[in-house]
Amino acid sequence: MLIINLNLDKNGDLTRQDKACFGGEYTFFEKVKRSGIGSGKVIYKSGIPEFDAIARGVENELGFVNFELLKNGLIIRLNQNQRIKCVGIKITDVRAINLTASRIEIEYKQHVRMVKKIVYRGELEIIDEQDYKTGFEVFARDYEDVRRFFQKIEFEDKFRHSMSLNPPEKDRGHLLDLMKV
Repeated sequence: MLIINLNLDKNGDLTRQDKACFGGEYTFFEKVKRSGIGSGKVIYKSGIPEFDAIARGVENELGFVNFELLKNGLIIRLNQNQRIKCVGIKITDVRAINLTASRIEIEYKQHVRMVKKIVYRGELEIIDEQDYKTGFEVFARDYEDVRRFFQKIEFEDKFRHSMSLNPPEKDRGHLLDLMKV
């Protein structure tokens, strides 16, 4: 993948050189106009060697990732049990961003009756100009936030959203602990 390993200062911020490499940061008013420049959390699955290098192979240890938009770059920050790593890719080097949604039917008690609701979780894939793929999994509670993040104008010709044709998965209350209904 055409990614650049980034250095963070002692506060966890990008250095000035790294920010300049990706076109710089947005101003406060530009951030407000764009409805923010960060995404919700997703789970890193595979595709970034810098992230794979810090994996310890511990069962059920997840790497949480969020995305940050700079003027000409997408910053990807990983936190895996307080081991922090950060990489970036220029938006011009991204060929496609695919988000495939899967439906989950949840059933919960509201007042005195049972209510059914459909929520979505997703599989996110970023493909660069050399057809290198990076995979992520999107939680149900962050699905809409991640979808809105990638619908920004910077990704308009790269982002593809699709729905799985599989029937909805059944969940009877397990997701309720993780999300607001």
